[in-house]
Amino acid sequence: MSNFSPDPLSIRSVIFDIDGTLLDSVELHIEAWKRTFERFGKEVSSEAVRKQIGKGSDDMLPVFFSQEELAQFRAELEKYRGDLYKREYLPKVKAFPRVRELFERIKYDHKQIALGSTSKSQEINIYKEIARIDDLVDCVACSDEVEQSKPHRDICAVALDKLGDMLHTKAQPTYLTITTFRFWVLLHRPRTYCSPT
Repeated sequence: MSNFSPDPLSIRSVIFDIDGTLLDSVELHIEAWKRTFERFGKEVSSEAVRKQIGKGSDDMLPVFFSQEELAQFRAELEKYRGDLYKREYLPKVKAFPRVRELFERIKYDHKQIALGSTSKSQEINIYKEIARIDDLVDCVACSDEVEQSKPHRDICAVALDKLGDMLHTKAQPTYLTITTFRFWVLLHRPRTYCSPT
């Protein structure tokens, strides 16, 4: 991870990932993906899936399936996995302890909060209810709004645009983005970068 560390007093907005950051859901996603892969003829270890968690399906699926296979059944696979997760795993999702307290403290410090996730907007609405943060989130950027999901920067860029519009300023404030696997520090939009762990 980069040694760069922003001045906490200069941070005006925080962008949070959801799965594995606010919600204890990573193992549930892994199990849902494993079962889906088995349904479509692939035996995949939990560790292999874990290494891909955090990516959108656009980047994840080509790791396990050929382009020919995806051309044949990608839509069916994604629907199967989505239905399976909502039916059997989503009811088991819990928020990590004290998420709401953290968000309340951030708002007390007069900072904006955005969520950035590869999930669909409908799922994010459910996640906000689970974590009890719906009234504390200023905006959301999700996979519905981008061409490329994480680890590409599209979702963060959408969140930055929304936060910038809300701040009504031409100046580029400092943003801290917190994700499952890395911290992204975004300063001055032309120099936005990701700092891998």
